[in-house]
Amino acid sequence: MMYYYNNGFTPFGMFNLGPLFMIVIWALIIYAVYELIIFFRKDYHHDTHITTTHNNNAIDILKERYAKGEITKEQFDSMKKDIQ
Repeated sequence: MMYYYNNGFTPFGMFNLGPLFMIVIWALIIYAVYELIIFFRKDYHHDTHITTTHNNNAIDILKERYAKGEITKEQFDSMKKDIQ
């Protein structure tokens, strides 16, 4: 079947979907650029645990190590006395 375009109709009927596809493509491009900006603004290259540990004081770090099981009760008490 042949289509004649001189009466304003397209193969999709009365609607020309070309502009709609262009809007969707541009919206996706803008969204991708937005996501890249957000990605690079956040600090993804550093471990969040390390950055939060730097903000803690020595007692908090000591408690954290004891809770994880890295040090024993005797080591905890000894280090706590040294800090205070």
